[in-house]
Amino acid sequence: MGTRMDADAILKLLERVKAGRLSPLKAIDKLRHMPYEDMDFAKVDHHRHLRSGIPEVVYAEGKTTDEVIAISKALHEKSKRLLVTRASKDIHKKLKLKGAKFHERSGVIEAGADKRKKGNVLVISAGTSDLPVSEEAAVTASFLGSKVVSVHDAGVAGMHRVM
Repeated sequence: MGTRMDADAILKLLERVKAGRLSPLKAIDKLRHMPYEDMDFAKVDHHRHLRSGIPEVVYAEGKTTDEVIAISKALHEKSKRLLVTRASKDIHKKLKLKGAKFHERSGVIEAGADKRKKGNVLVISAGTSDLPVSEEAAVTASFLGSKVVSVHDAGVAGMHRVM
């Protein structure tokens, strides 16, 4: 469990740095451990990007619509970025987030994708039934800043279709 992130805790930390009682590097390390917002039903990780380079992704399956919306709004409010997987059209509609794009086949909602392309990802799917998962992978990789190329319906025994 981490310490709840709030303005008072950060202000005290910055005052310690200013007074020379804490090095800037130690302050950064402490900030890494102040990551979440406690919503009773979920602990929203606002600092995952700081620790790992990848923001928290909301996995909608198994959550109520209200839970997904609350978590999504909390994440987007702090970072202006959002990725929700396994979401329904109803969740997207009720989220009412300006600029959010819904990918119907995969159930992915995205907003604030990283526009800087850093790396390449090739997503290959065997058949049409794999499209929801391959689209989820492609949209996620693109959201995180990779250039994505997708090859669909390559077939389990059809590597010649890819070459």
